[in-house]
Amino acid sequence: MRTEGELKAHVDDPAALEELLSERYAPAGSYLKEDLYFRLPGAGAEPGAAPPAAVEFRLRRESGTAVVTSKRKSRSRGIEVNEETEFTVSDPEAFEHFA
Repeated sequence: MRTEGELKAHVDDPAALEELLSERYAPAGSYLKEDLYFRLPGAGAEPGAAPPAAVEFRLRRESGTAVVTSKRKSRSRGIEVNEETEFTVSDPEAFEHFA
């Protein structure tokens, strides 16, 4: 399992930031990724108990590979922290049908 930290920032002038980045860094190229999201609301709830958060996961196709990712999100001192579980699938169409 991996842990991902994510801090978002407000940008007052996106065009100026884009110009600054283009001056300092060369484009890495383009790529295409296709995401398909799945949600199972209330999965695993005990009878009479409050329903848990929905179970969500994503199937991402990118550069000839397919990866399934599930994240458990939380916040720590204003930073989003995600515990991630990921695995590759050899047959994304079969996985999609299974899910």
